[in-house]
Amino acid sequence: MPHPSSQTGAVSKRSKFNVLLVDDEKLVRFTLVAFFRNSEFAVTAVANAQEAIEHFCHETYDAVISDVMMEPVDGFALRSMLRNYNKEVPIIFLTSLVNGIDNSLLSKIMLDSFSYYVPKNFDRLFLLGKLKQVIQYYQAQKRVRILEHQIQRNQELASIVQQSLLPPWVHFEKNYEFSCLYRPLGQISGDLFDWIPINDHCCLSVFGDISGHGTHSALGMTAVQSFLTQLSTYGVEKASQPHLILKEVNDFILRHLHNAVYMCGLFVFWDFENNIIRFHNAGYMDIIAIDSETGETLNLNPEKKGSVPMGMVEQTTYSPHDTVEYHFKDSTIFMISSDGLWDLSKDPDGESSLDNEELMELLGILVQQSIQEDNTISMPYLCYESLEQLGYQYPQDDCLLFMLRKPLKAQAEKICVYRLQPNNVDIDQVAQQAADFVLDRCGSEILAEKAELTIEEHLVNIVEHGLDEHDKENDYLVLKISVIGKNLKITIWDRGKEWLDESAITRTEAESILDMRNEEVSGSGRGLSIIKKIVSTISRQRHCGLNETVFFIPIEEGSKMEEDAS
Repeated sequence: MPHPSSQTGAVSKRSKFNVLLVDDEKLVRFTLVAFFRNSEFAVTAVANAQEAIEHFCHETYDAVISDVMMEPVDGFALRSMLRNYNKEVPIIFLTSLVNGIDNSLLSKIMLDSFSYYVPKNFDRLFLLGKLKQVIQYYQAQKRVRILEHQIQRNQELASIVQQSLLPPWVHFEKNYEFSCLYRPLGQISGDLFDWIPINDHCCLSVFGDISGHGTHSALGMTAVQSFLTQLSTYGVEKASQPHLILKEVNDFILRHLHNAVYMCGLFVFWDFENNIIRFHNAGYMDIIAIDSETGETLNLNPEKKGSVPMGMVEQTTYSPHDTVEYHFKDSTIFMISSDGLWDLSKDPDGESSLDNEELMELLGILVQQSIQEDNTISMPYLCYESLEQLGYQYPQDDCLLFMLRKPLKAQAEKICVYRLQPNNVDIDQVAQQAADFVLDRCGSEILAEKAELTIEEHLVNIVEHGLDEHDKENDYLVLKISVIGKNLKITIWDRGKEWLDESAITRTEAESILDMRNEEVSGSGRGLSIIKKIVSTISRQRHCGLNETVFFIPIEEGSKMEEDAS
């Protein structure tokens, strides 16, 4: 008599579902294969767990039917073995055992969410129906997972597209500097931000919040952001009249996205030569401005001028009378955020939202701290992190946080800031420029060489170990060099992986590690050891995905800075 599994050969060609049958009784195997003949199930019958695993590793099965009482490996042990290969394939146990008064049999079966039970005195139609039911559920789950994976991949792509439409997270010019934290609630966001230079002294910025959440608002954001690319062609005359741009965006949304979305927005024209800000608010959050010299919060719009959001009402008139003009001092720091910042809460349901007074008090503290340290680069990230530490850990919406100021003229000669893309060409160029700055300011070739080597080693380490390929193409690193007393301070910001704190190694240990790595392979893995031999102090912090690494290099006696200080 041929083996039962061979009897299914003709059936398998026209069958839809593959089933693995495991039973140590030959009669049971023969009977079940006969039961399934001419059905939609192709059955492979084996006598023990070892044969079952061999078949399971080389074939794809939609379900497993197994006896419970088998030797030497019973059905439950076989299930554990199968789960090493497939966590969810349905397993139907056939047994003549009677469930005990303590439900021990059912309890063992129910330990696994994808296990089922049919008594051996089953009706053929009942078994066929049960098998079809569990397989259909299993395949439906697989389709759901495939669909979820596709959605995940699509959202990842959409996130990359969105990020590519945004300005850099940090920007420096001789007249201004800004940094921005852009944090979607999920992978994609309906928050919009654009920064358009008009000439050497004037810029136009756009902040928006598209109605809705998730894919709906993200598609609206992408459409409007693409439309805004034309703003780069505007001259000062038109860019300085935000109400005209509001009308154009309103017409675009009504024409192309009618009844789909609307947008709250803030259009700001910046004149850094004359210290004038001109803005029009259409349902967006108010601009927060703080005088860094006095700590005073400034009211830029006491008359509460503004208009309705764009895309809500046809024939909306955006009047120049609703545009606000404000003359600001060099010491003014501006913060602009979406309402997602105020939607941060202390509980998952969003019942305990952020208090305005608490936020303003925190901002005042951070502004004073940033002025003392001459660091507004990490302020949006530090602000968000500080709110999390206060208990506001549950975002309810997308969040955009933007901060801008004019550079401090008094520190211009002692500070140099560079923004660079994470590639070897930019690193070499910036490291050389930084060395030239140190040589010019301190008059020491040795100190300049130390600075160049420290900067180059750390930046290369970031590129090689801290960033993925997409970040290398689209992100920026920031380097700042400043003279603090008798030390050269080098600060580097990156948005790569979190760094392990290896700065605790001593200078002697660094020399040993460096010698060992020099022998192993020249030019690889030596960054921290080289740096540790040069610098006196290394400190690292991470704020909401932004790494901040600070190096102090002592300025040796006899340098130009030492002479100036004396």
